[in-house]
Amino acid sequence: MLDFSKYQSIGAELKDALDEFANEVCLIQSDRDREKGFSMLHARVTTTVLVAIATAVGSCSVAEFLGYWLHRLLHSDKIPALSRSHMIHHLRYYGPKHRMRPGAEYLDATDDRVSLGNIGLEWIVPSALLLAAVWATLSAVGVPIAYRAVSLCTMLLWAFFSFDYMHDRMHVEDFWLARIRFTKRWFLASRRLHDIHHRTLDASGRMDRNFGIGFSFFDRMFRTLAEEQRPLNRAAYSAAIHRYRELIEPDLMSHKQMASKIRKVLSITPLAPPRMDSAAPWLARRRTHREADRRNHHRLGALGARLRPEVLPSPKPEYDFH
Repeated sequence: MLDFSKYQSIGAELKDALDEFANEVCLIQSDRDREKGFSMLHARVTTTVLVAIATAVGSCSVAEFLGYWLHRLLHSDKIPALSRSHMIHHLRYYGPKHRMRPGAEYLDATDDRVSLGNIGLEWIVPSALLLAAVWATLSAVGVPIAYRAVSLCTMLLWAFFSFDYMHDRMHVEDFWLARIRFTKRWFLASRRLHDIHHRTLDASGRMDRNFGIGFSFFDRMFRTLAEEQRPLNRAAYSAAIHRYRELIEPDLMSHKQMASKIRKVLSITPLAPPRMDSAAPWLARRRTHREADRRNHHRLGALGARLRPEVLPSPKPEYDFH
């Protein structure tokens, strides 16, 4: 309250009262502004975090979806170069009749091919195109660049974790996820579904079940899930082996294939050796006469065999010593 004894007039008293009131109003307003600023900052941070989490979760789902369809493409033979590269893993190292976990190390199918680590070009090239398409789509709808970066990084990390790290460890014995209490059941179930993927063939000899790696949501959605192992279709397996035989046994080439390749090379090479007939006519005539003599000899031999009388064994002579 104001002390009226120190004022000489009412005007001075009112002036000081108004000044004090204005100061208090300013303090109250500044407190309110400060509280409002903290509230706005808190709301903004919370919104940013929630949007980032939603972006990451959505990006994982999109990456799983795209990986599922890319895996189906690799088994469809729609693009033969991609499918043939993927079949090295499926038929040479982990075929339907092979052990799915032959040892403590993963058998890499990209040792003699261009790859990024153990990821072959059949995965890298389509994945790069899909990520570029996702980035362009997010840009077209006006998503801020920060959220685009979060989405792209999340998709890359998820694709690497699911379709590379998890996949390779499903072919390794005694992986650590199979020993932890909270992940053991999920990992072993996912690994069993992936084993079925490697051993199930349709009538044309293509793997057509369980394209997901660690999660089977899209297999259930698109009806490609197989929870039980079917008997091996031997006719389909033989068809797959015949289709990709040069991938399964790259070092074994029949003599007929080798001769065919040599003839093709010689026919298109400008420096091919001249024909023997044109180079040495006398040698060609000699070869022709020799072949005619050989044919006549065989004909005469066959005719003599038909005309020759049957030779009976002669009786043993009897000797009389008396």
